[in-house]
Amino acid sequence: MLNRIFAITQFKNIWLVLPLLLAVLYVPQALWGLHIFGDKSAVQLILIIAMGLAVYLGTYFILWRIDAVPSSMLRAGDSLQWSATYFVPIVSVIYFALIGYVLFTAQKIALLEAFRGASQDDIAFAREALFKTREGWEKILPYLNAIFSSALMPFALVLSYVDRRRYRHYLLFLFCLSLLPSLEKALILKAMVPLIMLALNGYFPIKRVFQFVAVSTLVIAGAFMLTKSGEGNNLDENVKALKLLQSQKAVVDKLKSDRQSVIDGTGEDEISRALKQLYGQKSNLEKLKRQRQNVMNGKGEDEISRALKQLYGQKSNLEKLKRQRQNVMNGKGEDEISKALKQLYVQKSNLEKLRRDQQNMINDAARKAWTNLLEQEKVIDKQLEYYVKADREAWPNLLEQEKIIDRQLDYYIKVDRELLPSLRQQEKNIDAQMKYYKWVDSHRHKYNALGFGRVAFVINRVLWIPYVTAYDWLGYFDQHLKGQFLHGATSSLVSRISGAEPFPMEKEVFKYQFGTGGPQTAAANATFLVDAFVNFGWFGVAFYSFLLAALIYLITVVGNPAMQACSYYFLIQISMGGLPGVFFSNGMLLLILLSFFIKPKRAVEVTGKTSAA
Repeated sequence: MLNRIFAITQFKNIWLVLPLLLAVLYVPQALWGLHIFGDKSAVQLILIIAMGLAVYLGTYFILWRIDAVPSSMLRAGDSLQWSATYFVPIVSVIYFALIGYVLFTAQKIALLEAFRGASQDDIAFAREALFKTREGWEKILPYLNAIFSSALMPFALVLSYVDRRRYRHYLLFLFCLSLLPSLEKALILKAMVPLIMLALNGYFPIKRVFQFVAVSTLVIAGAFMLTKSGEGNNLDENVKALKLLQSQKAVVDKLKSDRQSVIDGTGEDEISRALKQLYGQKSNLEKLKRQRQNVMNGKGEDEISRALKQLYGQKSNLEKLKRQRQNVMNGKGEDEISKALKQLYVQKSNLEKLRRDQQNMINDAARKAWTNLLEQEKVIDKQLEYYVKADREAWPNLLEQEKIIDRQLDYYIKVDRELLPSLRQQEKNIDAQMKYYKWVDSHRHKYNALGFGRVAFVINRVLWIPYVTAYDWLGYFDQHLKGQFLHGATSSLVSRISGAEPFPMEKEVFKYQFGTGGPQTAAANATFLVDAFVNFGWFGVAFYSFLLAALIYLITVVGNPAMQACSYYFLIQISMGGLPGVFFSNGMLLLILLSFFIKPKRAVEVTGKTSAA
C-alpha cells in the first residue's frame, strides 16, 4: 500500500498530480457547496471541474498512446546542451542582487513590522509594499521576482542538489532566507517542494523528506504566528457588536415611545419636561419685566423700588437724628439726651455723687449715640449702594436672562420638533449596522465553513478557500459581468493578443468578497479552469485543459529531473490560479524551454537505492 502511495510521487506519474489536487481541493467541496449554496454558480463549478478533468485525462492518454513526441526529437537538443556550472551561480547572483535592492529600497518590510508587533492589516500593507506598489521602472520588479523565485532559482537549486554541488546547502539556506521578508506563508514551498520530490524519486535519502517537511512546517507556522493569522477569526467581536446594537435599538425604541406619548398628549419625556420648566421661567421673567417697566415709567413698584423707598426713609430719619445731635453739640438745640442732661442738671443739688455718676453715664451715652448713628449710616449707605446698583442693572439683567431662556427654548423647541425624525434616523442607522454585522456573521460562515479559530483558519485556507473563491468568481461573473466572457482580459499578455481591455478580475472578486477596505493590490485567485471559463467559456475550459495536459506530457517525456521536480509547485499554483499567469509571469514556459538545454549531469533511474545528499 505504501509503495503504491510512493509510486504516485514518481516523476513518470506527474500527470496524476493535477487530478489529485483538483480532487482534494474542489470535488468534495463542490458537492458540499451544492448543498450549501444550491445555485447556478455551484452547479457550474461542478460541471467545469468535471469537464476540465475529462479533457485533461483524455488528452494525456491520447498523447501517451500515440507517442506524440518521438525520441529522435528529444535527442535533437543533446548537441546544444548548456553547462549548469555557470548557470546556477549566474542566476543566484542576479536573484540575490534583486532581493537585496528590493529590501534596501522598501518602505516597510513585513517581517520587521511583525517583530515590532504590527497589526494584521499593517503587515498585509507592508507585504504589498515590498513588490506590488512599486512605481516607474520598478514596476518590473514583481515580474522579475516571480520568474526568478518561482522558476529560475528552484531550477538552479535542484540542479545543484542533483549534481551535488558543494555550495548546495548554502544556496538552499540563502534562498529560504530570501523568501521570508514578505511573510507569505506558502513561499517556502518554492524551495522545498522540488527537493522533497527529488528525495521521493531517489536522488538522496528519504530522511531528507522529513527534514524538508519539518523546515517547511516550522517556517509556515512561524509566519502564521507572526502575521497573527486567524486571530479574531471568530464571532466573539461580531456577537458583541450585535448585542451592543440591540441594546442601542432598545433605548431608541423607548425614546420613540416616550416621544409618541408626548405628541399624543398622554405623557412626557425629558424634552417636554425641560420645555415646561423653561416656559415657567419665561412667564416669571415676563412678570418681573412688566414690574420693572412700571417702576421705570413711575407707575408702580417692585421689590427693588420698595427696598430703595424704605432705605431712603431710613436715611432721612438718620439725617434728622444726626442734625439734632449736631445742634446739641453746637449748643443750638436739644434732643432726648440734652433734655435728659438738662433735667439731671436741675437735680444736681440733690446729690453730688449721684450727679457725677449720672454725668459720666450720660456722656458715655452721648458718645455712643453719635457712634451708632455713624455706624447705621454706613450700613444704610452700603445697602443703598447695592440696591442703587441693582436698580441700575435690573433691566439689562432681565434682558440677558431673557436671551438665555430664549436660546434654551429655541434649542429645546428644535429638539422637540426634530426628535422623532432623529430617532427614526438613528433607528435606520442601527438597523443598517445590524444588517452589516449579520452579513458579517453569514459572510464569515461562508468563508469559514470548516470552523473558527487559528487551527480552523489553516484548514479553511487550504481545503475551503480555493473552492469558495472559484465559486465567487462565477458569482461575480454572473452578477456583475452579466455572463459576458472576458476574452483573455484577466491576463495582460493574453488581452494584448485578443485585443481585449485588461480587467483585474482577481482584485474585483476580492472587493466583491471583502469590500474595498483591504490592500489595493489584494487579489482572489481562482483555479485555471474557472479562469478559462470566465474568459472563453466552455471552449476555454477544454483548451486550457488540453494545453496543460500537453505540457505535462512534454515535461514527462523530456525526462529532465530538475524540470520535473519544479513542475509540482507550478501545478499547485495552477490548481489555485490562472494558467497564463503561471505559464508566462511565473516562468513555467521559460523553464520548459531551458529544460531542453540545461540538464543535470547526474540523473538516475529510481531503483530503490539512494545516495547521500
